[in-house]
Amino acid sequence: MAKRTIVGSPLAPAMLERLGAIGEFPTTGADFSPDGSWTNTYRIWTCHGYREEGNEEEGHLRIKRAAGGSRGAAMLVVDQHIVNEEAVSNIIHAEIRCNGDEIA
Repeated sequence: MAKRTIVGSPLAPAMLERLGAIGEFPTTGADFSPDGSWTNTYRIWTCHGYREEGNEEEGHLRIKRAAGGSRGAAMLVVDQHIVNEEAVSNIIHAEIRCNGDEIA
């Protein structure tokens, strides 16, 4: 039986790097504006509690913001795609109309 080492600490960035979940963080361009139009994609990664096994990429979350509404309003298109162990996909799609305030 293969040796299994319990992670034994919170999944802080340093631990995620040791587990191979993350590398260098991408840089944000100087022209980025949170109030503008942009798309961010995030990996959904799971840790089953052991360093050597069970740590897998399960899917992704994509958030697309389209600016240009009246008084700073924007539209968010959010897609989440997760594939479970039996290769069954769980897909969530949302289109969200936001006011032009700090919450948006």
